[in-house]
Amino acid sequence: MPRRTALGAVAFGALGMLSRRVWADNPGDNAQNAGAPPAEPEEYIGVAPGSGNKNPLPKPESGPPKLVWTGFQPSEAGGRVFLQTTQAVTYDTKAGGKRLFVTLRNCRIHLKNNERHLNTSFFDTPVASVSVRQRRQDIEVTIGLKSQVATSPRVQDGPDGTKFVVLDFPAATQG
Repeated sequence: MPRRTALGAVAFGALGMLSRRVWADNPGDNAQNAGAPPAEPEEYIGVAPGSGNKNPLPKPESGPPKLVWTGFQPSEAGGRVFLQTTQAVTYDTKAGGKRLFVTLRNCRIHLKNNERHLNTSFFDTPVASVSVRQRRQDIEVTIGLKSQVATSPRVQDGPDGTKFVVLDFPAATQG
């Protein structure tokens, strides 16, 4: 009887990988394929800027802004890190070697799940990892990079009055 294995997703979010599952018969040795991105992209059904998908997590009570989703998307153009908040936030960035620090001012982490470390190192993008932690009244996001690259953060409207802080990282150039 053939083995049936779910292929992984190509985008992450606060709930881990969310995608419509694609099943393959006899995809090979699972241990050998562990951690490898899927051969073919799947449709991502989680939260992402511009997708219109609503956050499936419980809504926070009113109060100061809350981080409700931390996500990453690889693309042909590079990689994208995005942070969904319940309302507009003030933020600043600081580069330090192969790390970029993003501080969301006067913002709280909504659920413990939003503190999950995202290991993005196996994607062919400049982004190696994303970590989030509460630091007093602020949230510190640390983005590990494979190489130093510039990004210009921007704010984008999300569903239900939420906002996204979006950081696009260009693909490494061959030269």
